[in-house]
Amino acid sequence: MSALYSFVRKLLGINWRLWLTGHFLDDTFKTGPITGSTTTRASTTGSADLAGYLVVHRDQLDSSRLFFSLVQLISFIGILWSISITLVLVLVAYAAIGTVVTMFFARN
Repeated sequence: MSALYSFVRKLLGINWRLWLTGHFLDDTFKTGPITGSTTTRASTTGSADLAGYLVVHRDQLDSSRLFFSLVQLISFIGILWSISITLVLVLVAYAAIGTVVTMFFARN
């Protein structure tokens, strides 16, 4: 499962970079360079500026990281569950108590 996770993550990363590079190049050739011009992209194309564009896609990338983190967590819990159910319950309780203690100290 870990090897599949690593493979899919790297494959998605490569495809993401290829798409993003192609998208920037296509957009640059259509509207002119983003920096160094006297007009902004928003005024020439009606679309958002580069900073807004990057923020939106950064959030999408964070969503994919969250998905893969959840897949990894579920597979880890599944492996531990097959070893010992008590171990899983102790680790979940330990994590919950640690989170509550950290939140208590963070407020004060």
